[in-house]
Amino acid sequence: MITKLVEKSPNSQSFHNYLVKQGYTTYPITAWGLEELTYCALFFNPTIDVAKAKRAASLAALNTSKIKPNPSINGKVSRSNLKNGDVSPWAFGLGLDLPVDIANKREIQSTIASNEAEILKIDIALTAWQLQHQVALLLTDYYESQALIALLNKEFATQSAIVGLLDKRMQLGMIDSRELNAAKLLQQKTLQTLNVEEADAVEIRGVLGSTVGLTSAHFEPLQIKSFSIEKHQQLKLALNNLTVNVNNQSLQTTALLNRLDIRAALIHYEVAENQLKLAVAIQYPDITLSPSYAFEFGDSIWSLGISSLFNLLNKNTSLNASLINEATQLREVKAAQFEALQAKVIADLNQAQTAYILAISQVAQAETLVKQQSVLDKSLQKQFDSGLIDRLALTSNQMITINASQNLVRSQFKSLRAAYAIEDVMQHPLYNSTLLNEPKTSQ
Repeated sequence: MITKLVEKSPNSQSFHNYLVKQGYTTYPITAWGLEELTYCALFFNPTIDVAKAKRAASLAALNTSKIKPNPSINGKVSRSNLKNGDVSPWAFGLGLDLPVDIANKREIQSTIASNEAEILKIDIALTAWQLQHQVALLLTDYYESQALIALLNKEFATQSAIVGLLDKRMQLGMIDSRELNAAKLLQQKTLQTLNVEEADAVEIRGVLGSTVGLTSAHFEPLQIKSFSIEKHQQLKLALNNLTVNVNNQSLQTTALLNRLDIRAALIHYEVAENQLKLAVAIQYPDITLSPSYAFEFGDSIWSLGISSLFNLLNKNTSLNASLINEATQLREVKAAQFEALQAKVIADLNQAQTAYILAISQVAQAETLVKQQSVLDKSLQKQFDSGLIDRLALTSNQMITINASQNLVRSQFKSLRAAYAIEDVMQHPLYNSTLLNEPKTSQ
């Protein structure tokens, strides 16, 4: 088992064959994005194997439920001492027991098994969807971390330049040590934040590797695709399109019609309905026909027997009534659970839409601040070139610009997560883009 886990490699021929089967032709893969990592998770993550194994077991149970019970045969032989004047000293008997299903109980049980198999089929698709969502969120976290690391490095370099300028001023007696020490403290805080962010990026990458089902030895060498949310115009257009249509009634309709757990809940109700039918059918016990032939001491005897439970004459026993009542209540529970699930989906979608609208408004505010700061940067640069301000003033303003850019990056990725939340509530892809496309499963 350990060998099997260790040998899972994205360079394996089996994974290559899987990609070809899914229509993915860019091989070998030189850079890994959401599409490639999702394929990897669907192929290597063991939770998919567990879901498929449960489905296979349910299909085996379904086949078993369709098998009719075999008839049984019995025979006997005996010998007489002829003291009674028997014609023959031998007696032979041969009989068959043929079970007969009454009230279609076997058919109902087979339907229940078929429903349960369908539920587990949906469970495979749900597992695949959850894996895609997890990979998308982890990759988003990783991209945000990389973007912040770049800005923190820039912030640290700018603060170091400020410290250098203040140090020269202190040596010239223009300032005291308090101003320099304050700048050094900010420099150290930025360095600490940078170190934490770099450690977080390593941790996120590790979790991403385990999510796609690879060991660190196989995942670490993979080159993750570069990503800039600012330059990803297709993604920006998709997010803007979602902003326009975020209150569209079609989102709610899609969620209620497409969610996998709602489909499963409907089948669970159907199972409860069939269990009620089975409880009613149990009132009518099966019978066994027993034709037989006997040769007894010279006489040939044919007979036909029939056997059944005694409650054939008394169907409304307390036990049967209890089973029917229990099945009826179970059906009511499944109906209530289905309605509750629908209500929860609507509430979750409304909450996700509200969060997305708020996130988009924060992006707009952050973009406004960055634009205003960019205009100020250009103005101060002209003043610096003209000798109206010194380098310290110019560099200090650059710090404000960097901080505004960090806030914009955080708000942009927050809006992306909010969009993913809407997508997850609907369990349906919202976008047709390279980053946010719908993966093909191995089913």
